[in-house]
Amino acid sequence: MNELRLFLAEIASGQRKKGECLTCSGTVLDRDNQPLSTGEVIFHTHTLYGTHTPTQLLVAEDLLPTLATSVRLSSGLVVVVRNVEKCLIEASSLHYNFYFDP
Repeated sequence: MNELRLFLAEIASGQRKKGECLTCSGTVLDRDNQPLSTGEVIFHTHTLYGTHTPTQLLVAEDLLPTLATSVRLSSGLVVVVRNVEKCLIEASSLHYNFYFDP
């Protein structure tokens, strides 16, 4: 079982608290599985919402939301993402918000 599904199963069974987040490293991919950026990925499992903070952008920061279709985790698991948006809060570091399906 992959790390995200295992994490969600542990929440469902009561082994983990609702609202816990899964943090891992990952690569944002386009529809051709070409890398767009690498960095930290946080899955907020209680809302099926995630964030990606890039350490290396391979495309212009404003292009990433229009091209991103999935995130490949360090384990090799590929998670489909949707509604990717660049966070516009100036006080925070560059990051992107997205939704995912478990």
